[in-house]
This record gives sequence, C-alpha cells and structure tokens, in this order.
Amino acid sequence: MHENAKTPGMARPVSARARAYGAQNYPRIIQDAVVAVRMARGQGIGATLRHARTVALARVHFRVIDKNLQRQFPHTVLGETPLDGLALSGARQDEAVDATPYSPVPSKTFHWAIGGLPIDHRQFAFIDIGSGRGYALHLARAYPFRRLIGVEFARELHLQARDNLAANATRDAPQVELRHESALETALPPGPTLFYLFSPFGGKVMRAFIERIEQSLIADPRPVIVVYVNPIHDRLFARPGVAAIAPARRQRRLLRWLSPFDARIHAWTHTRAVATSDTARHR
Repeated sequence: MHENAKTPGMARPVSARARAYGAQNYPRIIQDAVVAVRMARGQGIGATLRHARTVALARVHFRVIDKNLQRQFPHTVLGETPLDGLALSGARQDEAVDATPYSPVPSKTFHWAIGGLPIDHRQFAFIDIGSGRGYALHLARAYPFRRLIGVEFARELHLQARDNLAANATRDAPQVELRHESALETALPPGPTLFYLFSPFGGKVMRAFIERIEQSLIADPRPVIVVYVNPIHDRLFARPGVAAIAPARRQRRLLRWLSPFDARIHAWTHTRAVATSDTARHR
C-alpha cells in the first residue's frame, strides 16, 4: 500500500460496517464473517446478501480497475478513513457526529453516473461535498465542467487532496478549487451546479444540506442536480419541486448490475428542461 505521506495521528482504517457491528477488534481477515453473522441476526438474510454483494463487487472493482490508479497518488486513497481526531473546520457538533468515514468511490461507478447524465457538462459547476483526498475530483477532470470545487471539513484530508491533485495534474488539466470548509457553511456556486455526494453524512445533516440548496434557489433560480452515490437517505429528496432523473440506458444498467453502489440523481424543477433536452441523444 502506498502510504509514504501518512498524516500523523490518523487512525488505522477500519470499515464503518465493522465498527457498526462491533467487529473492529477482530483480525481483518474475519471481520466480514463476523459482520455477516451479526447482520443476519439483526436485519435478516436479505440485508446480509446485499451487503455481501456490495463487498464482493467493491473488491473486484479495486483489484481489476482501481488498484493501480489509486496508487499513483502521494497520499493513499485506499480504504476507509474515520474522522476521529481530525481537525474539522466550522463543523457543528451534529455535522461532526453525522459525518461518515472517507473512502474513494469506485471509478467505474463515478463514470457511469456522471458520464451518463443527460446534460451538457460544460454548463455545470461540479462540487464534491466531502471531497476527502481528492479522488473523485481527479476523476471529474475527465469531463468539461466549467468549474471544479471540492469541499472537505477535515483539514488533514483537505491538505492531502491538494497534494494528490497537484501530483496528477497534466499540463492542460482544469484547475480545482479546494475548500477547507463545512458543507453547511460553504458558499454554493452561482449558475448551473452539479453536487456530487458519496454518502458524506447521515440523515440529519443531509436534510440541512438539501434545505441549503433550496434556500439558494430562492435567491438564484438555476439548474441544480445532485448525484448521490450509495443513497442511504435518498427518501429525503422526495419533496415538491425535485424530480428523479436517470442516466443513459447503458449506464443505468451498468450501475444496476455491476456497480457496488447505486447512484440516484435528483434535479430541482429548474433543471428539468436542461435534462430532458439532451435525453434523446443518450437513448
């Protein structure tokens, strides 16, 4: 594992699922088995099988697709990083408690969700909420977004993202604006905006963040899209003025059958004309 610039004081990565089921003190080789047994007892066989599928697909994606790419960074992006003990900028107490560990999105999941969107990417600012060590922002450089922004409230991860993106910038790579700020305090960009969320926080903060978006739309009506990967709290987007949209058919099928994580896409009604205008080209 490429960890030549590990930040002092950062905890050894432990699966959030292992923590949730009290398996973090077991050897890593049997943590999955302990989690599976305890999950089956508490949530049933269906939930256990879904979890096993996610774990298996995530490992396949890593070994076959992402392993070499993720090792190109000066600071490792491998595994989960809990936020315990990190310096958090401007975070309210509930935001710190509600935050999830950082982990890199499988690159294919990202590309199937972002590349399959029925939009003109050139019109949109891309803003990664909970940008961690910058892996998703690195992937987003493949698209002609008019602006790239990463928001990360953990200072250690923010600084590592700066190094990672600088080390992997080609001569014509777009600039990335990195902010060491809270998602509930950062300024939301004007103009058409795509918010990318890889399950960065729990339901309480997600609700507050959605309300921030809606407040910004009162002052600045504009197309807004949220791409939500691993959409645990997707039900919070079920509100007036928000419509679910789908990626192109091919990417939709790939996400359904081959991605470790689902991706849900939501557009405020201001975006519906933008989204539907390009839909025919993707079918």
